Amino acid sequence: MNPYFGAKKPSDVITNAIKIKLNIIISKIYMKNNNIPSLPPIIIIAFATTNDVNRFRQYYQVTVSPINPTLIIIGESKADYIFTNLGIKYWGKTNKHLMYNALKHELYNPNPSSNPNPSSSVKTNYSININKSFITVNPTQTSGGDERSMLEIEASGIIPIDYDKEPYLLLGYDPYQCQWKYFGGAKENFDNNTRTTAYREFIEETCVNKNMNNCYLDNDRFKKSLTDGIGLCIPKLNIQHGHWNNFYFIHYSLESFIKKYNSIEIDVNGIDNNEVVKMKWFKLSELMKLINDSQQKNYKLPDGKIHPPIVAIVRDHHDSITNYLHNKKINVKPVNINNIIPILESLNYSHITKHILSKV
Repeated sequence: MNPYFGAKKPSDVITNAIKIKLNIIISKIYMKNNNIPSLPPIIIIAFATTNDVNRFRQYYQVTVSPINPTLIIIGESKADYIFTNLGIKYWGKTNKHLMYNALKHELYNPNPSSNPNPSSSVKTNYSININKSFITVNPTQTSGGDERSMLEIEASGIIPIDYDKEPYLLLGYDPYQCQWKYFGGAKENFDNNTRTTAYREFIEETCVNKNMNNCYLDNDRFKKSLTDGIGLCIPKLNIQHGHWNNFYFIHYSLESFIKKYNSIEIDVNGIDNNEVVKMKWFKLSELMKLINDSQQKNYKLPDGKIHPPIVAIVRDHHDSITNYLHNKKINVKPVNINNIIPILESLNYSHITKHILSKV
């Protein structure tokens, strides 16, 4: 199994590598100032139990926190050794960034007061209270069926959808993996359910500096849809990891997006860690053509490829997505009777005109 697969951040790769190679699950990774100011910041890895710490120390000589025996402390040189041994010395497609430096860019803030221990930070403003179930689709062996629980998933996220003569999907571009992906990511210990995971990740990837009042999309609409189960939930099995991901397909107006940005594709600035740098609406038929094209085995576009789980869902459930949007008649607007009557009269359907007027 590849520890880079599905990873959106350097910390995800490290977590995956330790799980795959050592069969140890870690709770959290963060960084803080070294007690010696002239030395680079230290990495702190939190484990669930002291037994996990002891198992990790069987492979690597590391320092255990004198305050909390479930934490280990690693300096830069030791980290480089461990990451190299785990096969994750570098981060990024071009392998130009050492993993330690990439992790530092992701996690380190030289001002400790503004960078609290993430493991004790509960982001209650992301919390979703579930009122109703989502519509689901018929299951295959690796996708569909009922919405999966927190115990079953490792990640969840959102794909905005709309219908304008045909279905459209809005995806975000991940520059690290050069992929068009959903707005989502891994669950955290403080997430109370899978929809909270999806909403938190959605905010992190669509709002400038995670500021819920400065977002590229209307996050209140997505929060309501997650709360009331308005949309489709299509789980996808990650075969390599043996866990599921919940994909929430939620309606968002393509028309309002174009009115606001004058385009179906925009550049995105200010997103935390630059996890998303572009957004683009794709026609479902465009994705299907890409999938069916035998010459495009990697589902490639000029600037990257489509995230494999999305490819699988579109391939297996495009009819369900289309039927959902069509049955909802999301973009059907009420007819103005005053516009219809002149047409009927010009066709000598005056008796119909009189009937319509009698009902108005």
